[in-house]
Amino acid sequence: MTLGGGTTLDSEAAQAGVAQVLTESYGAEEVGDVSCPGDQKVAAGASFECTLTVDGQHRSVTLTFTDDNGTYEVSRPN
Repeated sequence: MTLGGGTTLDSEAAQAGVAQVLTESYGAEEVGDVSCPGDQKVAAGASFECTLTVDGQHRSVTLTFTDDNGTYEVSRPN
């Protein structure tokens, strides 16, 4: 996924992207209450945690930027 080429994270776009990745790539049936911190710097290797509910259970995921253009990957929910 990509969050654009800005220098700081668009937390709303990240939250929507996290929900999409978890449903499409990890098979989660219900993802909600996604919360990612704002003002995160977009830079290759930078990472941070988002909290959410997955199928009714509180979880967290790590979002890691893979380049300076906002491309990122999302970990499996913990």
